[in-house]
Amino acid sequence: MTVAQFIDKILWTQSAKEVAGILMKALFCAELSEISLLGALWYFNCSGGVLRISSITNGAQEKKVEGGTQQISEGLAKLVGDYVKLSSPAVYIKYDDHTVIVKDSHGNVYEARYVISSVPPPLLNRIEFDPPLPWERLQLMQKMPMGSIIKTVMYYKTQFWKKLGKCECCY
Repeated sequence: MTVAQFIDKILWTQSAKEVAGILMKALFCAELSEISLLGALWYFNCSGGVLRISSITNGAQEKKVEGGTQQISEGLAKLVGDYVKLSSPAVYIKYDDHTVIVKDSHGNVYEARYVISSVPPPLLNRIEFDPPLPWERLQLMQKMPMGSIIKTVMYYKTQFWKKLGKCECCY
């Protein structure tokens, strides 16, 4: 069941449906018909609830990394040095209980004990896995859409929108 189906089933008024839709779109940056109800409930449970996720004070919308999150990647790259390979996407991963072998698009081969992937699920189908990934994972990769939005945070010297009679959030 999708979030859209659930909202349509349990909410009676159009205004309640619209408010629920605005909240869910803001949290997931996706259409309600693209969001699994089970997935949304799991996310809410893991995150401390809808109020915690949508709150600024002591919530998920409060924490920021001064200077931007790119610093995390840059810091890790400095820490591991030459082990970071840019513009070398993995095209083949062979794994067993003890070893992982990764081949990149340039034909370079790497051996490790573990692989940590940050590839979005829809793009994992560009990598050949040996043995193949479980069918549930393959199905997820085929049906999960890529994100279509980037969240940004901006600071202004004045709250100009209040002079215009607007609120902080625009959808």
